[in-house]
Amino acid sequence: MWAGQASDEESQQAYAAGGRFASNYSSFVRNTANSEAMVLYMAEGNLDATRVQSYVEAFEVLAPQGRLVLSPKAAGIGSEETLSGPALKMYPRLHLLCQPNRVLKPEDKLSADDWFAQHPELHETRMPFVVAVRQERAANTAAHEKNTEAATVSTRNGKTRVVDYGPQAHGVPQSKKYSFRKLVDSMSSTELAERCQQDPAFKKALDEME
Repeated sequence: MWAGQASDEESQQAYAAGGRFASNYSSFVRNTANSEAMVLYMAEGNLDATRVQSYVEAFEVLAPQGRLVLSPKAAGIGSEETLSGPALKMYPRLHLLCQPNRVLKPEDKLSADDWFAQHPELHETRMPFVVAVRQERAANTAAHEKNTEAATVSTRNGKTRVVDYGPQAHGVPQSKKYSFRKLVDSMSSTELAERCQQDPAFKKALDEME
C-alpha cells in the first residue's frame, strides 16, 4: 500500500477508516498538515491504513508531541480554536483532547481554579510553619515583658502593690548637732541664759551636747 500499490478497494477502505477516526475524535482538525503527519507516521510504521486503530495509534503518539493541530473548542473542552506545537504540549487538558468523543461532565468544563475551589478536601488547613513560629515568638516576647513588669512589684500582707519611693532628695547630709553647736557658739552668755529659761527643750539639748 505504501509503495503505491494499493487497490481502489483498499484506497476506499483507507479513506473510510480515516473518516471514522476523525468523526470519533472531534478535537482532530481535518486539514492538510494533520493528514500528512498521520500518513507519514503510518507509512514509517507500515501500519494498515484500512484499520481505524492505525489512525488512533498515530494520533495518540503525535498529539502529545505537539505535531498535530487540535481544536479544544470543537471538542467542547475549551475556548481555543486551534492548538499545536508547544502550546498543545503544555495544554492542561491535553489528556481530554486525546480522548475519543464522550459526554463531558460538568467538572470537565471547569477551570483549574474553579475545580480546586469545589474540592475543599484538598485545601491545606494546617497553619503554615512560618506563621506558627512568628506567633510563638510574639507570645514569648509578651511573656518576657510581663515578667519584667512583675519584677517591680512587691507583695506585702497578701496584697500586691507597686513600689513607689517618691521623689528623692540629693546632696550631702548635714549633722543636726553641728548646726546646733554653731547656733550656741554665736550666742552670748546672757542670750544663752535667757533662752534656757524660756525654752526647756533648748536647755535639754544644750545639756546633752555638753
